[in-house]
Amino acid sequence: FPSHDNEWVSLQISYGSQRQSSLNAGDHHFYRQKGIVTVQIFTSLNRGAKRAMTLADQAAAIWRGIQVNGITFYAPDTVVIGNVDGVFQVNVNTSFHVDELL
Repeated sequence: FPSHDNEWVSLQISYGSQRQSSLNAGDHHFYRQKGIVTVQIFTSLNRGAKRAMTLADQAAAIWRGIQVNGITFYAPDTVVIGNVDGVFQVNVNTSFHVDELL
């Protein structure tokens, strides 16, 4: 982790299940890939939850209900983790899916 006096974020993309989403598309089929984007937000303990939640609200606004390059993002969930090794942590988790023709 960086210094306990700084703020920082970590972005993770986790892919989940993929399933066929069409039965008759000629020689190709549509597949739906699901996943979650997680933004981990870390702030100093002396700034507490208020600053972390402000950043979480900003992160959630980026992903909320948008569609980009065929990727559909859903409503984010904000999870307060709290004190982790001397810093305050909040996670913003946003589910998504993308359909691919293969």
